Amino acid sequence: RDLSLADLRDTHETRLALESLAVRAAAVRFTEEDLTKAAAALAEHLRLSRAEDSAGARDAHAEFHFAIYRASGSLWLPRAIEPVWQNSERYRFGSRPTAFLIERSRQEHQAILDACVARDPDAAELALRSHLAGAFQRITETMTSKQKDTP
Repeated sequence: RDLSLADLRDTHETRLALESLAVRAAAVRFTEEDLTKAAAALAEHLRLSRAEDSAGARDAHAEFHFAIYRASGSLWLPRAIEPVWQNSERYRFGSRPTAFLIERSRQEHQAILDACVARDPDAAELALRSHLAGAFQRITETMTSKQKDTP
């Protein structure tokens, strides 16, 4: 399927709906074991991003998010999120993240994790929505600039 701004927008809105439900439920039930899994995935994501291992960093990024979504206690939410997540991965372009973007990503993910640890579903959802909005904006800008560059 071709990449398009309409599909990106639909994917983003679907992720917001599903992942907001999952992160809110996770924040209510978050345990030390959940923290251990998510924190390890976040540390690995940061390490691999800095090492410019984009494939490994993407895997660790997914593991971080899904560690939280599995903490929701729902069998279906992670299953429902998976195909939408996979579709959104098609929109990640091969550009190397800068040190600034790596740090911003770390801060965004840490805010989600901190809200879950604090068992604050409102803050967890807000942090997740902010994180997804930033990614959506960056991808949209990249797609738009590539369309302008095409003769």
